[in-house]
Amino acid sequence: MPLAILTNYLPARFELTEADLQSKSLYACLRALGVNLKIAHQQISARLMTEQEAELMDEETPAACLTVDRLAYDDVGQFVEFGRHIYHAAHYSIQSSVVG
Repeated sequence: MPLAILTNYLPARFELTEADLQSKSLYACLRALGVNLKIAHQQISARLMTEQEAELMDEETPAACLTVDRLAYDDVGQFVEFGRHIYHAAHYSIQSSVVG
């Protein structure tokens, strides 16, 4: 069962091949290139899947999804990744802590 659609955009300076990504995760590939991820800013939202997303997720519409847009930076502040991720809402939950 498909659980997510992950789309990631990287600067051209990272030369990753399809073979790299078939054997390791994106972040493992970046670590192998010497990238030290330091911080990411995310926006998490909920919405209905588009027809195309529902087809990829093997779901009938209307169907809910969680979306995550992520900007990630390395330990010297350089941009590393923009990720736009769609998650099947029935299989995910969000937990957070609030400190006052």
